[in-house]
Order: sequence, then structure tokens, then C-alpha cells
Amino acid sequence: RFLRAASSWFIVDLENKSVVNITQKYPEFLKYVKLEDDLQLQKLRPIDRVDAQKMFHVRYDDLDINNHVNNTVYITWAMEVLDYDFRILHSLKTLDIYFKHDVKYGDDVLSQVKFAGNNVTEHIIINAVTGEELCLLRMEWTVVD
Repeated sequence: RFLRAASSWFIVDLENKSVVNITQKYPEFLKYVKLEDDLQLQKLRPIDRVDAQKMFHVRYDDLDINNHVNNTVYITWAMEVLDYDFRILHSLKTLDIYFKHDVKYGDDVLSQVKFAGNNVTEHIIINAVTGEELCLLRMEWTVVD
């Protein structure tokens, strides 16, 4: 296999900004059936120390059709903090990502990383002005032979 993915979604009522209980509001919605080999999403928490960081300014080309930063850009920001030597000697094995808030054109974001050991990096993307947590990531790496 080249790639496996798992995702978890929820619906937000845009009027009151609250999470909608899908089974109550949409009882006809497809029921989830857990399979034995389903991937497990990791519970992500903010990092407790910063080993490296880098600032980014949101460009027009970072935006998706909704004028929010495209999801893949968060991954790029997280990986850009890792130095060349680390990237050349490691290959990404797993990636867990938790999008907390959207980012818009002109925002400044700070990408920070913690080297957690055992070839694991933990990342946080924050709004550089407000300090608001925007995205949490956890990456597991394998050493390139």
C-alpha cells in the first residue's frame, strides 16, 4: 500500500457556532461501521517546549476556493521548520493533524516543532498576533537507509 488515511469530521451550525449531533439532526445519515484494520487517530495536544520555529505570512497562493488556507499548506508550514539534515535522513511514516481554526489571507502564523524522540515530531501552528492555536500535527518518521 502506498497510502492509508483516516479522518474525523463534525458539522457546525453556522448560526450559533455549535457542533451538531448528526444522529439526532440527521437520523438517516449513514452509520459508521468500524473495521478491524481501521486506523486510529492520535489525540493531539499542544507542545510543551519549542525546539525550532519559523514565521510565515499567508499568501494569495496559499488559499483555497473558500479563501481559507488550503489544508496542505499547514503540513508544509510544519515540515519547513525541520532542517535539511533531518529531512534528508528521514522519510515520513505517519501524519496526524487536527485543524482547529481557519487562517485567512494576510495573517501571520508561527510554526513550532518539538522533537519528541523515537523519530517523532510534534508541531503547532499558531496565529503570530493573537497566539491562537490553529493546527496541531504529529509526525512519525523512519530513518532513510
